[in-house]
Amino acid sequence: MELRLPPPVIVLITLGCMFALSRYWPLYSFAFSGQHYVILLFCLLGTLLVTCPQ
Repeated sequence: MELRLPPPVIVLITLGCMFALSRYWPLYSFAFSGQHYVILLFCLLGTLLVTCPQ
């Protein structure tokens, strides 16, 4: 399977989207107690999903 766009272009598009979201999304942000634990849980689950053999 061949990529239509080279990986560096995909990275630049992704970075542009992330920058745009970081500029406009904080208008709708919220905080709650235990927020850091939820972030840690998602990071750990993501790491397990990527590293576990199928």
